[in-house]
Amino acid sequence: MLRVCICCGGGFSSSVLMRKVKSELVEKGYDDKLKIGFCPFKEVHEHYGEYDVVMACPHLSYKLDEYIEKYGNQVPIYVIPAMMYGTMNVKEVYQDALDIYEGYKKTHKNPMYFPGEDNNMKRKNRNVSYRKAHGITGEIEF
Repeated sequence: MLRVCICCGGGFSSSVLMRKVKSELVEKGYDDKLKIGFCPFKEVHEHYGEYDVVMACPHLSYKLDEYIEKYGNQVPIYVIPAMMYGTMNVKEVYQDALDIYEGYKKTHKNPMYFPGEDNNMKRKNRNVSYRKAHGITGEIEF
């Protein structure tokens, strides 16, 4: 089971999404594949051992380097594309989280980005998983 923490600045928008996502996990049959938690970004380091991937709200991208320098590189931290964050489709979130997790195991880079998406503007309009958006069926080269 992949354990993902979705976080925003103060925990407000992520906690609102929590209700939608938790019910969708069961409804779409992902409750045995994915565990999602939510917390404010400033507290996520306190929960590093509980999660395999941290997915941050789009507006937090400017804080990542400072955060990683302060709290370390223990889990992959990934910024969710703005449109994907707005729709929060469990299947798409799961696929991106799984790919980020696998990529991090190979590279230990942080923050983690998909190829060609190191800039917020390059990924903001993506509302499906990277794999689906680019028609990738094999391994993603990070």
